[in-house]
Amino acid sequence: MVADGGDLSVVRRYHGNGGKDTIAAGELVAREEVVNVHLTVTSNRSIDQAILTDFIPAGFELHGDLPEGWTTFPGGLRVSLPTLEGEEAFHYKIRAVSEGKFHALPARLQAVHLGRLDANSDEMVFLVR
Repeated sequence: MVADGGDLSVVRRYHGNGGKDTIAAGELVAREEVVNVHLTVTSNRSIDQAILTDFIPAGFELHGDLPEGWTTFPGGLRVSLPTLEGEEAFHYKIRAVSEGKFHALPARLQAVHLGRLDANSDEMVFLVR
């Protein structure tokens, strides 16, 4: 699935090697490697109450503390944004725990009171060895 949105957008990037290198789809990730997840959300207009949801790829687990305000659910995490206008960035870490080929579902940004206003990021494929 490729990124989609209009007035809203969400971009997700993965960085390895201590956050220095961007990890491309299908690129090899070492087992036990810590990967930095960077989410950037953008709104071209003022939105009251949005929800950002991201899914942790199979074969990975959360690593370290969650950003303030985030909650977890089986397979992912989310944050409620009381207002959204312009650009905001979020970061957290995951760790590769299993070897294999794993897909990360797209991150999703939804305006709560404007049901048809949403966006999703690209999906991602990891190869863990």
